[in-house]
Amino acid sequence: MHDILLQLLNGLVVGSSLALVASGLALVFGVLDIVNFAQGELFMLGGYVLFFTLQATNNFLLGLIAAAVIVGLLGGAVLYGMVWPLLGRSTALPLLATLGLSLILQQLATNFFNSTTRSVAAPIDLRIPVENVDYPAYNIAIIGVSAALLVAGYFFLKSTRYGIWLRAVAENRPMAAALGVPVPRVYFLAFVLSAGLAGVAGALLAPVVSVYTTVGSDVILNAFIVVVAGGMGNFRGAALVALLLGEVEALGSIWFRPVEVQVFALFLVIAILVYRSRGKTAAVFARPPVVARGSAAILSRRVYAVLAALLLIAALVLPLVTENLSQRIGIYLIYGLLGVSVALITGFGRLFNIGVGAIFGLSAYSVAFLTNHGTTNPFVLLVVAVAAALVMAALFGVYTNVASGIEYMMLTFLTTLAMGAVPSVAPQITGGDNGLQVKGGLVPSFGLNPLIGSEFYYFIVAVILVCVGMCWFVLSSQFGRVAQAIGRNPARAAALGYRVSQQRMVLTLIAGFLAAIAGWLYALDNSFVSQDLLGLTNSLNGLLYALVGGAEHVILGPLIGAAGMRDLTDSLGRLTSQSSLYIGLALLVVVYLMPNGILGLVDLVVRQSAGRAAPGRPLITSQSARREGFDPG
Repeated sequence: MHDILLQLLNGLVVGSSLALVASGLALVFGVLDIVNFAQGELFMLGGYVLFFTLQATNNFLLGLIAAAVIVGLLGGAVLYGMVWPLLGRSTALPLLATLGLSLILQQLATNFFNSTTRSVAAPIDLRIPVENVDYPAYNIAIIGVSAALLVAGYFFLKSTRYGIWLRAVAENRPMAAALGVPVPRVYFLAFVLSAGLAGVAGALLAPVVSVYTTVGSDVILNAFIVVVAGGMGNFRGAALVALLLGEVEALGSIWFRPVEVQVFALFLVIAILVYRSRGKTAAVFARPPVVARGSAAILSRRVYAVLAALLLIAALVLPLVTENLSQRIGIYLIYGLLGVSVALITGFGRLFNIGVGAIFGLSAYSVAFLTNHGTTNPFVLLVVAVAAALVMAALFGVYTNVASGIEYMMLTFLTTLAMGAVPSVAPQITGGDNGLQVKGGLVPSFGLNPLIGSEFYYFIVAVILVCVGMCWFVLSSQFGRVAQAIGRNPARAAALGYRVSQQRMVLTLIAGFLAAIAGWLYALDNSFVSQDLLGLTNSLNGLLYALVGGAEHVILGPLIGAAGMRDLTDSLGRLTSQSSLYIGLALLVVVYLMPNGILGLVDLVVRQSAGRAAPGRPLITSQSARREGFDPG
């Protein structure tokens, strides 16, 4: 009973501060339909603002106010400087922009504040006897202050003019604007309040958890869980679920390891979201822009044919130039295949999936697990790796039929978080943080040595050519055209009699097969698999490769994006410790300057060139646009 009471109090402390972060996250999503990946870094900055204000003034209350004001205004600057230009475009772009901002802020914090953990003294030294233990009175104060802020926020939304405007915009933005609600001002208020709440939470918890550069990463994952479980955009629901999650994790830690409690919470939230989202079928990606016809389209095809030929020649010839180059290009090709699988779902099927990398990781882990248990037959390894990965792909296929838009994205996100924690839950099977070696010598790789010579590299090239050829055949078939039509307008495709659910399931399984082959090749090439392959980082990398190259160009785009980004990260890793900063900047460059990727930029140049060549002839007429189902406006 003693431990339970103390953990109940600890759960309230963690849950109440988490409620501030999650409520702000829910507020921004409800008003702007944006998932802010930088919310954790705003939490971290709140702690630093308190620390430095406390050093300068020795006034804790002033530090709290400074954290709320400074971080809140930074949130407003993020809205006007980063998010505003992306409103009305693909949902993926604000997400990637805030992800890039998160990486930049984390690296800049490391540069300016170092990686030193800074302790903050609690402003209240009093301790209260609880079950023969002196419990810090400051922790009780955290609960009280957080509760007061949440109650004030609830009544602000319920009773004040700006609160009613916030709810009106969240409910029906066009109608609210038509009735005279100043939508831009409401957007600004939502971002300022959201950031301010995160800053206050970071400042309040600073005396409990200290201040360090990655403290926000530890909070943001739980905040996403809370926002999803409480209802996307539901301020009150997020606050209540945050308190519940804090108590579950605190009490669960008495009998279970924290990672086991977290995985249980993840699967519980996934089940809640599946139940709540069933029956919805909309897609998250906006329809693609009008594409060129006639001479411009022919020119584009010629350009891509030449580009594909050049890439194939480079892949065959470059390893002959230097011995070590084949290993690097082999990894680029493997991750390029992962990018192709992502683009197949995201760019072609219009389903924003953040979990394909986990399919890749499950396939790689299957190979390592079998070789550690005496199975080294390469064909058996291939079949089992693909079968295991397809089970997870089938789960994502189920998600396509029960959830839509941002809820589908969050389901894949939460599933990836759960998969990333599995090695820590079962370290005896997966090797835990130490990973697993692929044993069996050269037998699993058909007798080919990945480290010596180029035979295994050309094996990778051959396998990827087969996969790419299969992908091209699928995209060019009747099935591919139907899948693309469903991606653009699922409601219209269903009205025309197409089986949307089955088509999406098959498309997801095909993408899962490609990711499984990539994971299998990675395990053979690297001879080692780690926990990162199952986690969020690998999935985001695959998504990044597809978007950087151009997800609309399902085959060439991801291959180019993977080669470019892998080479960039490898070079930065060798030359500098600022890789997170440069990758974050690269993300922002893609989002703002090349939103359709490298090949999308090529498309634009080709269309403009064709337009200058025939100035009196439009690339596409209104009548032909309507026949194709596009809106010429």
